[in-house]
Amino acid sequence: MEVRKWSYNLNMILKFEDLEIYQLSYKLAVVSFGLIRKSKNFELVRETMRSARSIATNIAEGFSRKFDRKVFNYHLGVALGEANEMMVHLNFLKDFGDLQPVDAEKLIKNYEVLCKKIQAFRKKNAKL
Repeated sequence: MEVRKWSYNLNMILKFEDLEIYQLSYKLAVVSFGLIRKSKNFELVRETMRSARSIATNIAEGFSRKFDRKVFNYHLGVALGEANEMMVHLNFLKDFGDLQPVDAEKLIKNYEVLCKKIQAFRKKNAKL
């Protein structure tokens, strides 16, 4: 999964689409949907996709308020929570037989990477 690298200088970033954490969260949501969309467990799929979309949308919403770092960090915190929730949903889908174990583990590892990147970005943003 190719993602452009980003800088911590928020004043130089003009669009939320330029944030690495946004790019990664968006791509993971698209990949996740592609793998689970045929599941018959409609409620779990709906909840899973809500979580996946919420990560990217909270990053975008927070970025729109980037000059209020406290508010931006709040939205990054929500995105982080949704990424963790996403890993739980993927484990449910795997355990219910709706997602192949290899696909689930690969996605979970990517969401773990995303969580670390969000945490690092959030920590750096709080210091600026």
